[in-house]
Amino acid sequence: MTVLLPHGFEALEGFVDQWALTGEAARAAARSAATDEARARFYEAAQPLMEPALAHLDAKPIGSLEGADAKLMRLMLSLANVYHSVEVLGDQEAENARMRSRLKFTDHAPY
Repeated sequence: MTVLLPHGFEALEGFVDQWALTGEAARAAARSAATDEARARFYEAAQPLMEPALAHLDAKPIGSLEGADAKLMRLMLSLANVYHSVEVLGDQEAENARMRSRLKFTDHAPY
């Protein structure tokens, strides 16, 4: 059996394919493409695990994250995007997505 995420974060494994994406442009595109319900489901599952996830990741050098740890990092980066959609924008997400499609993202990190 393939381990998708570190121990303790198994509840997020169903979100890996959609949200553990490399690069800010990919995460922004996923946010724009997701339904309100999909963003809310991810947020509701991931938000309570944010602090333990960040503690887990902070215990390792940022440049050494790979495999399950890198996927967890990517999920947390997606959570930051989805947080803004769910908690801040709400029903204004669709308008924001139209504007977001004009942005150019520059990715410097491997996550």
